[in-house]
Amino acid sequence: MEIKILVVDDSLQQVRKIIESIEQYFKNLDDISYTADRARKSSDALDLLAGNEYDIVFLDVDIDELNGVDIAKRIRMKNDNTEIIFVTAYPDFSIKAYEVFALNYLLKPIDNAVFNKTMNKAVENIRNKAIASKLKFIEVVMRSESRRLYYDDILCFEKNGKCVKIHLVDGTTVEPRATLNEFEEKTGSKYFLRCHRGFLVNTMKIEKYAYDELHLRNSDIIIPVGRKFKDRVDRTIKNMI
Repeated sequence: MEIKILVVDDSLQQVRKIIESIEQYFKNLDDISYTADRARKSSDALDLLAGNEYDIVFLDVDIDELNGVDIAKRIRMKNDNTEIIFVTAYPDFSIKAYEVFALNYLLKPIDNAVFNKTMNKAVENIRNKAIASKLKFIEVVMRSESRRLYYDDILCFEKNGKCVKIHLVDGTTVEPRATLNEFEEKTGSKYFLRCHRGFLVNTMKIEKYAYDELHLRNSDIIIPVGRKFKDRVDRTIKNMI
C-alpha cells in the first residue's frame, strides 16, 4: 500500500521539518510506502492537486493570497477522502478546521507525539477506506448458482447478446444472463462508468484515456468511448485527476 502526501507551507524550514517527521513515522511501518510532494506557494499546490490525488495533505494556514482554508475547500469540492491536516500558530483555529472536515490541526512548533498520533489516525482512516472499497460486491446469478463478485476484482462489463460478459482482473470472465442497465443500476456511477452502449468500466481500473479509448491497468483490454458518452467520460476522468 502506498500513501501519497502533499506538504504545503511557505516556510522552507517548516516543510523540511514536516518531511523529516513523515520519514521518521514511516520507518516503523513495513507494509506501507509513501511519496511526499511539497509546495511553498498556493499556485504550486493547486497545480499539484490538479494532477494528483493525495491521501494526506498538510496545509499551512497562512501561505499567500490563497490561504490554507481556501485550498482545503477546493480539495473538498472534488475529494471527500483526503485527510487534511492544518499546521498553524493559532490555537483557536479549530472551528475553521472543522468547516472543511479536517482531520486535525497541529500547532507550531509541532509536537512529535501529537504528530504521530495524528498520522496514526490518518493511516487508520486510509486503511479502512481501502478495505471498504474492496468489500463492496454484487451477486451474480448463473443458472441456479449465485456468485459474489467484489468490485475490486472486476475490470469491466461487456454486453454480449442477451448476456453480459464480466471481465475479471485474473483474466477470467463470467457471463450471466442480464443487461448492462441492470449492472449500471446495481453498481452506481461512483464506482463504474458507462462509457459505451456496450461497456461499463470500473473507474479504479482505468490507467489511461487517449484517442477516445480507455486502457485498463494490468490488462490488454481497450474499451472504446462512444460519442454519446464522451462528455460523461471527460467529466469523470477530469474529476479523478
